[in-house]
Amino acid sequence: MTPEEFKSWQEIYQSNRWWRIYDWDTFELMRREMKWLESVLDHFHHDCETSIELLLYDALCRANSNKPLVQQWIKCSNGKNYRVDFLYKLDVPFMVAIEADGSHHKTEQYKIYDQERRRDLRVENIIVVPVPGSKIKQDPDRCAQAIMHLFNKYSLSII
Repeated sequence: MTPEEFKSWQEIYQSNRWWRIYDWDTFELMRREMKWLESVLDHFHHDCETSIELLLYDALCRANSNKPLVQQWIKCSNGKNYRVDFLYKLDVPFMVAIEADGSHHKTEQYKIYDQERRRDLRVENIIVVPVPGSKIKQDPDRCAQAIMHLFNKYSLSII
């Protein structure tokens, strides 16, 4: 890793408060994996924050020609702001947010936060589809196909 990369990763670690979730060694390992994935994936987006997001993004892009918006901020009418991993705008008056959920989402703290977040986003006509990171690592293409199946099942067109 170059000194510039190290400084950049430190800034990301601090500014995005990754220290709340991962220790530095885990974070650094994840960033190295992401750097490697950049060289092997067909579709890469620099705004993805984790390797599971990159794997899912690549699979979603291969599953549908309409690429999802990445790391989108949603301002809710109650004044709260939430960032979603991926967002699809549809031809109906709601949107679908896809969340690549890492293992930290299994903790009680995150379960409560996620419930509140989903409720707040639902009020804004945004449906949240969580995808467990373990499933993404196992078979990202299958996850993407399941998401596309949901769109097809309800005759939703991505715009």
